[in-house]
Amino acid sequence: MKTRKITIKIPKEKEKWMFSFGRGGSPKKRNAASFVYNAIEKHILSVLLRTNAKEKLAIVIKVGNDVVNESCASQNPYYLLFCLACFLEDHLDKTFSAGKIKEYKERGQEP
Repeated sequence: MKTRKITIKIPKEKEKWMFSFGRGGSPKKRNAASFVYNAIEKHILSVLLRTNAKEKLAIVIKVGNDVVNESCASQNPYYLLFCLACFLEDHLDKTFSAGKIKEYKERGQEP
């Protein structure tokens, strides 16, 4: 089964957030972590909730060129969104991240 990595680069000062869906091409840029979260959430749900999803996704968080967090590859969108909320918790608004963590925590349990 094919595994694709969604890579997020945490910006340094005065840089924009960058993320890519592992398909090649140039990375997408956003001004805030919440915009990155929402774009990736929409992508994960649209890809993995299809009835014929044949790929696994993984979340990779980078600072510079160093990988600081990486999730296991999974077809469970709720697990991936829970990992994403936990990885970006320090960069998201507290109420936003707490709501997302609570929303996906129980449904996101990997066996």
